[in-house]
Amino acid sequence: KRLSNPGYVEKAPEKLVAQTREELESKRAELAATEASLERLG
Repeated sequence: KRLSNPGYVEKAPEKLVAQTREELESKRAELAATEASLERLG
């Protein structure tokens, strides 16, 4: 949600924005793994 806010991306320290992006990618990977597990359970 924060990354979709242009004010956050423009004003927040670059290190914090990078950390937020890394967290987002981690959560996306976790979601994909969970969805794959659910698909196998069927």
